[in-house]
Amino acid sequence: MNLTIKGHLNKIKNRPTLTTLVLLALMFWLWKLIQPTPVIKLYIGEPWEEMRKKSTAEINAAIEEGSYDNAPKLASALEFND
Repeated sequence: MNLTIKGHLNKIKNRPTLTTLVLLALMFWLWKLIQPTPVIKLYIGEPWEEMRKKSTAEINAAIEEGSYDNAPKLASALEFND
């Protein structure tokens, strides 16, 4: 094996914490990359609860009284179906 490669491998062996953190960060990034985007499926005139059931995005239940901000928990794509 080449001496420079052996030197790099020895440095990696001497830094297990840094190597573990880099690998965990890479795995998290890959997981976020392949995770599907949540979708909100909207039909004109459809009740709120039906829209929540058909959507893959996490949305809070409707509140009967008062004003509120009922935004999805994550950035989501909107799918309009007429």
